[in-house]
Amino acid sequence: MSARRHPTKDTAMSISLRPGLSFCTVGGRTIFLDRASGRYFALPPAVELGFNALVGDPGSAVEDASHDLVERNILVTSGVASPIEPCAATAPTRSITGERIRVDARLVARAASLFLRVTLKLRFRGIDATLRDLSARLTGEPRTAVDHAFLARAARAFALIGLVFSPEDRCLPRGLALAALLREHGVAARIIIGVADDPFRAHCWVQLDDVVLGDSLDQVIDYTPVHSC
Repeated sequence: MSARRHPTKDTAMSISLRPGLSFCTVGGRTIFLDRASGRYFALPPAVELGFNALVGDPGSAVEDASHDLVERNILVTSGVASPIEPCAATAPTRSITGERIRVDARLVARAASLFLRVTLKLRFRGIDATLRDLSARLTGEPRTAVDHAFLARAARAFALIGLVFSPEDRCLPRGLALAALLREHGVAARIIIGVADDPFRAHCWVQLDDVVLGDSLDQVIDYTPVHSC
């Protein structure tokens, strides 16, 4: 059996965050989202200190920390060093919820269809594969002029299907389905997954630039983005 090699200074300069992993800092702790497993986790404090020493500078050559993090499958070695940076997303300043907007029944039906389809994908394929599918859904160039009336109708359509499908613990399929509907219409809205602490909780929402779609600003403002796509 060949001995496992520890990263040397040269290999420490060629490390990056494992694909499918993203992170942010909440309440002084580093929180990770592993999209392959759909799991949130934190590192032991001593290991977290080593990881934080590498954030933004994968060439810092903290060899012991690098080796431990590679062993834990947090970091991977590669030919080119990539910045190890927390999730970045535009801070929201306003929202469109579509309250009291009249919506065509066909749009509500399409929203329900996408919601059910995304729910099944999440169940059988997981978060990572479902997000990759959605990333490929926006075809061609995104629209330069966004129809804000359509954004309001789309948000309202998902509010209406929430009367049928319980909203409890449904923010992820609802957010992904809303993003899918918008991308079908050339709107390059982003999916944001955020976390908060004390107690720990997570939430998914859709955002276009600084505008939250389908949720009120109060519903998302306390969450720190851990993944954006």
